[in-house]
Amino acid sequence: MTFLAALASALLLRLPPAVLDPAGPCAACVTWRAAPATARGLLDGPGPLDGLDVLLVVESPIDVSAAAAVARELSARGATVGFELPLTPVTDDLAALVPLAARIVLRVPAATPADDALVFAVRTRRRRCARLRRAP
Repeated sequence: MTFLAALASALLLRLPPAVLDPAGPCAACVTWRAAPATARGLLDGPGPLDGLDVLLVVESPIDVSAAAAVARELSARGATVGFELPLTPVTDDLAALVPLAARIVLRVPAATPADDALVFAVRTRRRRCARLRRAP
């Protein structure tokens, strides 16, 4: 047995059985990321959506109203809903979406340098989210 094979065997033997389950993760362990139009398809089936976690992707002003509508419907059926938003605001996206969100994920453009300007932009959006959460 090679050293690598011995190491792999040792690591696998220490993993809990649930990790090696070929059936995959349960619905409560997965977050579904989708555009509002795609996520609307989850509402086609009957029954509750308890345990389903959905992250709605918002790209444009049109997506804001569509995402809010889908979020309300998904939440009414028991799903947990969050939003993935661009770092740069899309209209007043936060005011419409934060009250409906279990979480907000800010999408940073790939070419953005990790500098003080990025930190300022992230903190500004985070503070706006916090203010909207506290608003009556």
